[in-house]
Amino acid sequence: MRMTQFGIGSTVSRGNVRLRGGAFGVLLVLLSIVSTPAATHTWSGAVNGLFSNAGNWSAGGVPTLAETNTLSFPGSATRFTVTNDIGALKVHAIALTGSNYIVRGASTITVVPNLININCQGSSNTIESPLNFSGYISIVAGTGDSLILAGAVTGANGFGKTSDGDLIMRSTANSFSGEVDVFAGRMIVEHSSGLGGVADGTIVSSGATLELRGAGMNSSEPLTLTGLGDDGLGALQTTTGNHTLSGPITLTAETGIGVNVAANSLTLSGVVSGAGGIRKFGDGNLLLTGAANNTFTGASFVNKGTLT
Repeated sequence: MRMTQFGIGSTVSRGNVRLRGGAFGVLLVLLSIVSTPAATHTWSGAVNGLFSNAGNWSAGGVPTLAETNTLSFPGSATRFTVTNDIGALKVHAIALTGSNYIVRGASTITVVPNLININCQGSSNTIESPLNFSGYISIVAGTGDSLILAGAVTGANGFGKTSDGDLIMRSTANSFSGEVDVFAGRMIVEHSSGLGGVADGTIVSSGATLELRGAGMNSSEPLTLTGLGDDGLGALQTTTGNHTLSGPITLTAETGIGVNVAANSLTLSGVVSGAGGIRKFGDGNLLLTGAANNTFTGASFVNKGTLT
């Protein structure tokens, strides 16, 4: 192991070092122990949709259980619905540069920390396979692109979401622990367990948005929010359903909260604190119903809808 000294602002967590770039929303994941990744396995889908068929890989051959793999799924492939029939693979990186991929398979894929672990530079890509985060993971969704994590996410570590695209947490069975950092773009959560365990919380940086979507979420996840979001209409937004957040919410600066549909509501029943205030957007209802007094000190403004 090589010991490295890091400057002010570094945080060490579970064997990883995270350096945050403040207002720039920069995320670097540096490893204290770095293993050498195997060659990149590049998908072609020339024969069928199965990982185990060597004819489906244009470079690197079939991924193996013995290595920590790098998987590349380009736009030039013949087939875009792919199935891991090999087993419980380990990966340093999954690169989705094509669109409309569906990555399937019942076996859990373990994601090992890397500078960029899951890099989506295409639209409407879905990973249905269950994922295990063995360390703090970096997920990129490029501008105009979208990545859906539909399989259960497990592990004792969180992740950071960067770049301006959409990350959609679709699984109803996420149980991972560790902090979630939304550094840029939009993260959409469709189920109460979408953010995993609630012990470590979720932080939404200025210029990023956490969106609640679905029939109705009820979560005690602690949230730290700042700014007006990726579209200027809220760092926290709802687009469908009536949702309740019972965990503590910290406003580090003026924070936009949008309830975008008139018939919908967002209830904050935990304590809202911090130096920021609330700027309410959207036609729906925002309700502050906590039994304890809120202690945030910034001003509140209602651009649309109601705040009660």
